Amino acid sequence: MMNYRKDHPKESKQFIDRLEIYKKTVLPRIKAQTKQNFDIAVLCDRKNAQIFKDMGIIPFHTKDGYAGHYTDMWHFRTPWENIEGLKKYDIQTVVHSDDLISEKYIEKIEEVIEQNKEGDKSIHIQFQPRLYNLETGQEKAMSLRYTNGFSSPMHSIYQPGKKYYFIHHNSHVVMPKYFDKSFLIGEGYCWLTAHSGSLSITMST
Repeated sequence: MMNYRKDHPKESKQFIDRLEIYKKTVLPRIKAQTKQNFDIAVLCDRKNAQIFKDMGIIPFHTKDGYAGHYTDMWHFRTPWENIEGLKKYDIQTVVHSDDLISEKYIEKIEEVIEQNKEGDKSIHIQFQPRLYNLETGQEKAMSLRYTNGFSSPMHSIYQPGKKYYFIHHNSHVVMPKYFDKSFLIGEGYCWLTAHSGSLSITMST
């Protein structure tokens, strides 16, 4: 997600900073995947859409302009019916604008789906991330361990049936409840990053 409002001075600055992280560290890892059969799409402010089009990325938006909200951390939840500019994909995968993934991230998702798909049953796949400090290069295990009762923000969903959810339909912590099966993949495939612009991730998370 990069849905910072362009006409809001503070968010406009945040967008510039986050876009730099995305272009320098996140996008190269997405493009380096061993499996390349996917599209890259970014949820953004309509006024920033051309920036992503010029990068070969699909920009999409919320119909009502919802951009998320902050309480103790940043939250974004919206149904599929509020999304425009994005077609329905059997597989949706979240990679936040400062998340890092290994080159086999998509390959692992497809492997889990192929091994466990059954008719029109849906699948939720979550990953246990590690932590990475973008400014120092420090890398370590998270103290927070994810479960099906408190699910990871690094997740993917497979929906071959008629019922269809946007991957940010609800908080990531409760997303497994919407799917027929859920699988937790161990460390080594992704990292949550700590940096000066992060709202909720620190190296003590």
